[in-house]
Amino acid sequence: MQPHRENHFMKRTVFLFALAAMLLPVFVFADEQTIGNYTWSFEIYDNSAIVTGVSPASGDVVIPSVLGGKVVTSIGDSAFYGCSGLTSITIPDSVTSIGERAFYDCSGLTSITIPNGVTSIGYAVFEDCSRLMSVMIPDGVTSIEDSAFRECSGLTSITIPNGVTIIGSAAFSGCSGLTSITIPNGVTIIGSAAFSGCSGLTSITIPDSVLRIGRGAFSGCSDALFDMTSIPGVKLVDGWIVGTNGSLSGALDLTGARNIGDRAFYGCSGLISITIPDSVTSIGDSAFYGCSGLISITIPDNMTSIGSGAFSGCSGLMSITIPDGVTSIGYETFYNCFGLTSVMIGNGVTSIGNEAFRYCSGLMSITIPDGVTNIGDYAFDACSGLISITIPDGVTSIGSGAFNACSGLMSITIPDGVTSIGNYAFSGCSGLTSITIPDSVTSIGNWAFGGCSGLTSITIPDGVTWIGSYVFCGCSGLMGDLVIPGGVTSIEANAFSGCSGLTSVMIPDGVTHIGEDAFFGCSGLTSIMIPNGVTSVGDYAFYGCSGLTSITIPDSVTSIGERAFSSCSGLTSITIPEWLADQTDSWGLPSGCQVVVSDNPCVDVDGVSIPKTWISGNAADALAAADGNYWTAARAKAANGRPVWECYVADLDPEDPDDDLVAGIEMVDGEPEVTIERGESANRAYTVQGAKKLGGGWTDLEDGANWDAAGYRFFRVKVEVP
Repeated sequence: MQPHRENHFMKRTVFLFALAAMLLPVFVFADEQTIGNYTWSFEIYDNSAIVTGVSPASGDVVIPSVLGGKVVTSIGDSAFYGCSGLTSITIPDSVTSIGERAFYDCSGLTSITIPNGVTSIGYAVFEDCSRLMSVMIPDGVTSIEDSAFRECSGLTSITIPNGVTIIGSAAFSGCSGLTSITIPNGVTIIGSAAFSGCSGLTSITIPDSVLRIGRGAFSGCSDALFDMTSIPGVKLVDGWIVGTNGSLSGALDLTGARNIGDRAFYGCSGLISITIPDSVTSIGDSAFYGCSGLISITIPDNMTSIGSGAFSGCSGLMSITIPDGVTSIGYETFYNCFGLTSVMIGNGVTSIGNEAFRYCSGLMSITIPDGVTNIGDYAFDACSGLISITIPDGVTSIGSGAFNACSGLMSITIPDGVTSIGNYAFSGCSGLTSITIPDSVTSIGNWAFGGCSGLTSITIPDGVTWIGSYVFCGCSGLMGDLVIPGGVTSIEANAFSGCSGLTSVMIPDGVTHIGEDAFFGCSGLTSIMIPNGVTSVGDYAFYGCSGLTSITIPDSVTSIGERAFSSCSGLTSITIPEWLADQTDSWGLPSGCQVVVSDNPCVDVDGVSIPKTWISGNAADALAAADGNYWTAARAKAANGRPVWECYVADLDPEDPDDDLVAGIEMVDGEPEVTIERGESANRAYTVQGAKKLGGGWTDLEDGANWDAAGYRFFRVKVEVP
């Protein structure tokens, strides 16, 4: 090989190896390395080392900055869990991540230095480090996660850097030695039980940036921490209402409060009225939960946040005005406020959360502002007194059960932007007489209009491609004709069960499945056209359709479920494909109903109108009709996507071993003519099948074979259209 070509080859090889290395998954392996008196366990991942343990785990330990030739960047989850013999630990500056429970229950640990590269103190990292006295948290940390320093009872002081925005639930719970702490301006959330059990804490400053203080954030703290004089019976921490001091009753003026924390007045059933001053901008989660005696409350105009479940169970509350500054009504905010008769929602609200007004049975009317884009699941469930509601144009989806069991609802306007109607959205709205579903809707969920017994008419838009189970179940008031749009491919279980007023249903050609009980109890139904394309009809699909007198099952159907036509007392005839003839006993057909094994009268194939007949009755009838000659029938059918001719032949002399049949089709004056010959093939491509009885299943037979020798009474000859 020439030198320059060899050099080129080597460069190309190195490049390919490098490219392959880039495409391979990151290699991870575990290893150990002894440095001095300590043996370190670690993993190599993504070209860096993760410390997973040390032996012996005692004394003053310095974590090395390099292990296995790789820079140490992380301390793994539970790496030093339960290492009670450790007294101090130094973490190298290269570490940027400390895993969950990394130093959990290191009860002998007295000091630790956290490097500046760490950005988060993870879940329970120092929990139960009872002798830890001080910790320097670096400036890069932005969150102190749940239980981070829980039960660090020896901790006397801690400095939280300015970059921290979240103090997690129980982050300092049980830090009984902590006497003071400064929360920097930037923290927005103080989690539930964050400082619970900090019995030594006597003062704390809460900055203006805090938007929420979780339930029990200061429970179990010394009375010295609380201001219990500014508002009698109310516990305040730096102006925040965090709880009560005993039971409260009557009227309460909250003047002097900065904000209201989670569960601040939880279960104060004796409260009758509350005055909230302008200084308060936030009401926490479940703040007035279960205040069943509360009749009136005034929310100031500058309020910006009302937490989830804030007024849940305030059954005596009759009216409320939500100011414009509030942007969302959260989960269960007014849940079970059954005395509430009117609500004014401010124009700033954009979202109504799940179950926000659930069980507000006294609510008669509500105006949803134009800015709302989302109505959550079961938002107005069981608001039985609600008479009318207008959904603003910005809403694109109506959540599951949003208006479920609103039995008093008589009218509702769904805007054009809505694309989906969720499960149970209007289920049980028995007072609803009419509803217009906009053209934008493509999906109607299970039970969406189930039990809307007052509904007399409905138009399903053309864009709908899926109609769920029980979607119109029990809509007994629906009258006349119903057209199912062309894009629908399946009619699910019980979709129209109990729609006794329907007289006809137009099922589109695209439907392939009719589910169980789909038209159960549609006693007014007098006609229904099942399109050629449906392959299965479920159990009890037409049970109790006593008005049906005849029905035709198309060739495409391969199975019909148990008792599909039970209690169809008016049914006098049913036309079916021959391969279903042996299944009829399980359908529950009424006595005297004639079963006709037949085909459609004609079909257009390749521009030619094809007349068709079919063998009807049993084998004896077919043979008698033949009158000594071969009795044939021709029809058109789509097989594997191609039009084919089929002819059916009743063989009158199965005992004749020389009775070989050959079939063909000739076009005579634009009409098909089936030819049955013995011996020579009629210049057509065809396959032949035999059956011992109609509906008994077809068996493929070889061309030119003695087809009748095996006792076959009927033959099916499939001939391809040229």
